[in-house]
Amino acid sequence: LSSVGAIDGLQFEKKFRSISVGAFVGSRTDYKYNIYSLKKLQYGAFVGHNYQREKQSMQTSVAFIQQQNDGNTDRRFLYFQHTNALLKKVYFFGSIEMDLYEQVKTVDTVTEVISYNPQGTFNLSNLYLLLRYNISRKLSLSLSYSARNNIIYYETYKDIIDRLLESQTLQGYRLMVNYRPVKNLSLGAKFGYRFRANDPDPTKDFYGYATYSRVPFINASATLSVTILETSYMKGNIYSVGFNRDLVPGKLSAGINYRYVDYNFKNAEEPLAQNIGEIDLSWRIVKKLSFSVYYEGTFEKEITFNRIYANLGYRF
Repeated sequence: LSSVGAIDGLQFEKKFRSISVGAFVGSRTDYKYNIYSLKKLQYGAFVGHNYQREKQSMQTSVAFIQQQNDGNTDRRFLYFQHTNALLKKVYFFGSIEMDLYEQVKTVDTVTEVISYNPQGTFNLSNLYLLLRYNISRKLSLSLSYSARNNIIYYETYKDIIDRLLESQTLQGYRLMVNYRPVKNLSLGAKFGYRFRANDPDPTKDFYGYATYSRVPFINASATLSVTILETSYMKGNIYSVGFNRDLVPGKLSAGINYRYVDYNFKNAEEPLAQNIGEIDLSWRIVKKLSFSVYYEGTFEKEITFNRIYANLGYRF
């Protein structure tokens, strides 16, 4: 349930054959500082059905979620999700979010005092549908549609709530093609189209890639890709090449990647050109202890950015 995010709390689940029921209670992290917050109480309940028979499967779940901020309702919504692989070559995924709570803005005609009155509602806030057809073992085709509104947390976003409510639904289509012509070689392309009713121009993007999993002599995986973007305020291209390899199988792996970014903004005289280099290293020290480090350098004509990220993890 991606809309809920991380939960600091408890979850209970009980299965009755193909039916699952459960509940959770806890809190959200503070969105400004990403730390534990007792004021962000949230709780909910869910019920799900799972069907599995040989190579056929189907899952359906419905959840009710109440999110609060300092004792007041922040958001209340229903979440519905369904996956379906009953047909041999067809896969379907769908998710829907329905908001059950809103605050209606009213203005007193005499005093001109603005107030917000809570009330129940049943509004569609998010919709995502994906259909994939495996034409053959080597070729698959996917089509997705999304309709997304701003998620409104009425207490958290008090200062900017009017601006968020005015934003219209963002709709998008995406077509994906994946093809494996020969062993170790994968080809793919994605075409995207997104728009709002009040946008001057829709956003269009194309992403194409080729991955070869066993490059001779270096025994590494190599990926070439190109991204083409066109929005209401810019046009741009991104070209990328990267290599990944296990230096010590199961213990130590490394990757190196280079990207060239070329953006042309409609309201800027000069284009933005960037050379971006990335290096990452992952080390499994022992069975439950791992360490990784990542470096990214962005080099522009007059300025350079450097970023280093390290992570030490232990699994209990």
